[in-house]
Amino acid sequence: MSAADVPAGELVAGELTLTGRITTASNATFLGAIGDTPVVYKPVAGEAPLWDFPAGTLARREVAAHLVSEALGWEIVPRTWLRDGPFASEIELRELVDMAEQRGVVARFAVGDALHPEGLGPVDTVLDSALFHIFAPVDRPAYAAALAQWYGHRIRKIARRARNKAWRDVQSLPGVTVADRARAFAPSAVAEVDPLIAKLQIGHTDLAYDEPGAPLSDAPVIYVDRSLDMSAGKVAAQVGHGSMMLAAAMSVDEARDWAETDFRLSVREVSATDFRTACAQDGAVVIVDAGFTEIAPDSATVCALRRPIA
Repeated sequence: MSAADVPAGELVAGELTLTGRITTASNATFLGAIGDTPVVYKPVAGEAPLWDFPAGTLARREVAAHLVSEALGWEIVPRTWLRDGPFASEIELRELVDMAEQRGVVARFAVGDALHPEGLGPVDTVLDSALFHIFAPVDRPAYAAALAQWYGHRIRKIARRARNKAWRDVQSLPGVTVADRARAFAPSAVAEVDPLIAKLQIGHTDLAYDEPGAPLSDAPVIYVDRSLDMSAGKVAAQVGHGSMMLAAAMSVDEARDWAETDFRLSVREVSATDFRTACAQDGAVVIVDAGFTEIAPDSATVCALRRPIA
């Protein structure tokens, strides 16, 4: 049965089941069915903005085209109507979840307001940079400002110690292990830290001081202020924060080049005087600690540079 033969009430109130997506369409366009009637569903939320029409009006214009065609007896526009249905973001979210599962990727997806990203919280979130170009030019400054504010929120870093079974257990959690000695875990909200991590020991992470020599000349370097006398765990957390923010400060090409080296870098403790010199370099990324542990609030702990000071 075609949509032309179905009572309007059923088309508006009947259950809409989506069966596929037309990926070549410029707007979000899906195949579906209302009962036994095949339909094409185009959510307003999936409309691509046009320069010559107000945003969010395509659906009404298509309905108007159908009504004009019927009123003039042309019968060239298929039956078209407005109704409630799934949002494009919800549909695409399900597709992302399915894709991640098919590829064995452990990930959590969320739908949020791009102009108010603070609602996402301090989670392991990836924002597609192409999102910027979806907004109308008048809205882009607001998006950039909101993203910068969200990205600038303070984060907490914690180093913990594990061995034997506890060490083996945490290997199943999202993260990267280096030389079977250290593992960096994917960020999460404080309240969502996995119990396998939360129960690990915090103390006894101090290491004997060594002299590693000059930093690598062709890789980024992170300088640590030795005068703060931070524990090894505290330093590790600060260095991780510094490397992350250094990557964020790089251009896309710089970040890609660094990624191809597996993010090689040097870490060097320096005197307070040398640390201040590093912080004064062009392009320096300085991490200022909130003071939750060990040191006073607003203390500059590490300084990340693209290359060592000559």
